[in-house]
Amino acid sequence: MGSSQSRDVAQQQVAAPMMTSTDSNDGSRNEEVRRRAGGNKTNDKSSQLTGFDLIQYQCRKKKRKYDRCYTSWYGSTFTVAQLDKDAREGCDDLFEAYQNCILMSMKKDRDRRGVGKANEDSAIGTFEADLEYENDEE
Repeated sequence: MGSSQSRDVAQQQVAAPMMTSTDSNDGSRNEEVRRRAGGNKTNDKSSQLTGFDLIQYQCRKKKRKYDRCYTSWYGSTFTVAQLDKDAREGCDDLFEAYQNCILMSMKKDRDRRGVGKANEDSAIGTFEADLEYENDEE
């Protein structure tokens, strides 16, 4: 074997271990098989998030609904100086649902971490007090 041939073989041997399953054509198929089998759920974004990022992710659908409603109201009435409060009030329920999602998720996160009571003047403190009041009435 000539020196150029031996050099080519050596380069192939060095490069071969560096290939991964994603370099091959069936890499995506292997990932799909793993995902279906329940292994490595790397596509589950919520498992990769923590803290407020996770809370935002969990409430994202409610936020999108509210954002669409508010944007529609803002673009169709507010910007043309037709302050139609009734149209905006249609968004209030969506905002309240989004706000409750955020606050309930924050409360659950605080409970999970064993954090004490929130300051009564804070949004989460007021929310927790309202929940306690509602539970006392039942």
